[in-house]
Amino acid sequence: MDDEALLAGSIERLKASGRIDYRGEFGAEVATFIPYVAWLKREGLLDGRMVVSYRGMRPYYSFLSDDEFAARTEPRAWLPPGERDWPSPETATAVRSRWHVMPDYRAHYRDALPPSPLPVLFVQNKFTVEWGVGPVNFMPLIAIERLLRRVTGRFRVIYSRPGITPPTDDYTPDENTHCAYPDRAMVERFEGVEILEDMAVRTGGDYNALKLALLAQAHLFVAVQGGGAHLLAAFGRSLMLLLH
Repeated sequence: MDDEALLAGSIERLKASGRIDYRGEFGAEVATFIPYVAWLKREGLLDGRMVVSYRGMRPYYSFLSDDEFAARTEPRAWLPPGERDWPSPETATAVRSRWHVMPDYRAHYRDALPPSPLPVLFVQNKFTVEWGVGPVNFMPLIAIERLLRRVTGRFRVIYSRPGITPPTDDYTPDENTHCAYPDRAMVERFEGVEILEDMAVRTGGDYNALKLALLAQAHLFVAVQGGGAHLLAAFGRSLMLLLH
């Protein structure tokens, strides 16, 4: 089914049911679904209707009113592209289209935290089983060490890796299995480097709201390919170094 047919069918179901549901992984939601929902909002197609996503995703839908968003608690699971019922649903082939409006997260969250005394460098890593094999697409320890040696003291460095802390109920993660990785010991050797997941636990705040607020202050990103990198690309006027 082509994108125009997917668009027409999606809008028809939205009008008939009064809601649009997202099912799938985080990366596809950020890259293909949220921009579509933002377009629906701009076009007035969500008036009196609701968007349903996963636990913890409310900060990413900041452009919606509270009565336009609901969260489910079921686990995430990869959804084959052929079963995705919104236009341009596949991250590998999607291009920006008239039904895409990217939320300005930087403008919305830039004042959520006090200004940083140093430029913020955000490092997004992962170490998980994907596609039944793995770990794949991760930043090796030697690369982490070399990077931190160059930037510590010159930047406020925020390091993030899902799985570096025990699971919480704050958000619904992808179904990938996190593997043991000794990156914490490496990162903690460098004074002043902060771990996002530790910050969220320490403050007791909303993990994704904190992440978006930190990203809003950053203009330099280092990331590995995956859903986390899709999110970083939403913060324009930046430089992103991507390991793929």
